[in-house]
Amino acid sequence: MVAVAALVIWAVVPSSSNTTTTEAKTAAPGTNSPVTTPPTTTTTTPEPPPLPLVTEAQLPGLLLNLDDSIRLVGLNDGYSPYEETTLRNVTDLSMTPPECLSVVAPGLPVSYGNSGFTATLSRSFTNLDVKTMFALGNFDERATLYADGPAASRQVDAIEKTWQGCHGSNTQNGPSGPVVFDVGEVTRSATDPSIVLLSSTVQNGPKLMVGSRSSRAVAVKSNVVV
Repeated sequence: MVAVAALVIWAVVPSSSNTTTTEAKTAAPGTNSPVTTPPTTTTTTPEPPPLPLVTEAQLPGLLLNLDDSIRLVGLNDGYSPYEETTLRNVTDLSMTPPECLSVVAPGLPVSYGNSGFTATLSRSFTNLDVKTMFALGNFDERATLYADGPAASRQVDAIEKTWQGCHGSNTQNGPSGPVVFDVGEVTRSATDPSIVLLSSTVQNGPKLMVGSRSSRAVAVKSNVVV
């Protein structure tokens, strides 16, 4: 959630309110003289202007670098960065049901492949135990560009709907054997309801993984899904 909040760097300054005052006149009963009633004041706030569209060249600036991640997320110098401009390829992993692999593995073709995106950039940080080759921690970011805001919004809606259908027990199959995840309910950020949140916990699998927890967050700003 911290990462997504940091990625949403566009600021919207609402325009000043417009105030309209109207004055009504009525005639008092039994007289021909008009009586002036107190003025009625109506305050309206115009809708904020749409956010400017983001370009592909701006995507790197929307993701946290290692220094930002250490300061904002709590990573350490043991994490190594890796970037890619394609969707994530995890052909050695599968999930039951298949679409729920996106719960634990971000940036997959099953989530984005047919969504009409025009560019994507992933920046990941991994803390790897070189003795066991086990990842002690992962922090994944991705910014995906669309032609316009509505297209990006539809993608977030589709991801949220998929996540909602994955609530409960899901089994991932891969080289290390089956891993059972308990997927929580989809929620919204208390500080920014536009951010969709999901967490999952490993219930069964390799000993080093049992009890580990992962958190996912997705949001849309302008024409970018982060």
